[in-house]
Amino acid sequence: MYLCCMANLTLLNAWILQSGGWPAWLGDVGFGLLVFLPGAWISFGFPLKGIAFWARLCLAVVLSPSIVCAEFYAVRLIGISFPSTAVLLVFLNLPAAYLVWRRRSPLANVQRGNWLVGAIAIVVPIVCLGSVLAHWDARIYSGHSWLHADAVNMFIRGDLVPEDPTLAGVRMSYPVWTGLPFEAVHSYLTRSPAQSTYIWSDLFLLIAVCGFAAGIARELGGGRAAQASSAILLLLGTNPVGYVLMQLVPLHSGHLLWGDERYTPWVNKFILFSPMALGIAIIMAILFLLVRPGPLSREVFILLALLLCGVGLFYPLLFPSACGVLCARALADVTERPGWTWKTHGGQILALAGLVALASLLTYAEVRFLTADRHASTGAVVLSKLPSAMRKAFAALVCRVGRWNCTTSLSQHRA
Repeated sequence: MYLCCMANLTLLNAWILQSGGWPAWLGDVGFGLLVFLPGAWISFGFPLKGIAFWARLCLAVVLSPSIVCAEFYAVRLIGISFPSTAVLLVFLNLPAAYLVWRRRSPLANVQRGNWLVGAIAIVVPIVCLGSVLAHWDARIYSGHSWLHADAVNMFIRGDLVPEDPTLAGVRMSYPVWTGLPFEAVHSYLTRSPAQSTYIWSDLFLLIAVCGFAAGIARELGGGRAAQASSAILLLLGTNPVGYVLMQLVPLHSGHLLWGDERYTPWVNKFILFSPMALGIAIIMAILFLLVRPGPLSREVFILLALLLCGVGLFYPLLFPSACGVLCARALADVTERPGWTWKTHGGQILALAGLVALASLLTYAEVRFLTADRHASTGAVVLSKLPSAMRKAFAALVCRVGRWNCTTSLSQHRA
């Protein structure tokens, strides 16, 4: 059976090469399928009660890079070449389309206001990334693009563990490349350089982020106006007050006192080629799942485990923030749930703690693996010194000022 599949894949690749490759539209269709279908095995396969069709689609988009990465290594480790793997992954995930079709909801049942919210969640990301989408040179001629494209090209040429381009025999430790097999498959299917194709992945991730923002606003009691404006208001993060101060009172010696300008607006992270876009989308998915009222089901715990491990493995810099979200949910269960007792509700807190412990172990193992070739005098994780930590703490207070009134008003509304 294995030899038959290998022979068929070899003949398919030979035919593709002899015919000059597949049409461009066919590669685009393959990429579109990989955006949704791998994650659909989980988001549409599990009976997630109370989660709408659109939310399942957003979860599928966020989960797909993780599933594709696992499938990529599973297929490559049994000896299948990269070109065959890229094509095979599309066919392996095609059956998930049935799960999506089975849970479809009639369009006639969708209210007009929900159509407006969905349209805004799609249009806002397109507008934000419009300049980069329209001008390929704006994305291809940047340091981030070439930095991450090195690892992508190594996957395409057959490597499983990328080597540092500047140090022969040394494993690449940065950028974090564990989530880049998805972009390698994307680049190969569309027959375009990864420096250019990444923006389409980031566009779908940003749409998912805006969709989760609208869903969170709805779960917190917001009406249609709040849901529709959530994607726009989200652009004011992370530090609008600090950004204004940077323009009015520029500090050349202490330029980070008002905050880091690279994160304002935070949507800039979706313009650059970086796994941080996936990390942000994963955290938004975790927030959406945890802000929903009621106890967490077994299926939601599995989703949380996949998402938390995903952010730790694909972008460890955001892992502490993701763990903080789970800890906040556990604290809210203890302090806000009426009639809470350890006997009746302690199991959920222990489960959340177990998820954090498991994800921490996997993240630590990966960081050690990525940095194993570095000199022993250089730690895998370097903490800020006291002056830098104090400056960052002050910048955090500046960021907080811009959200204080909004948070207070929301708390009073919920009360």
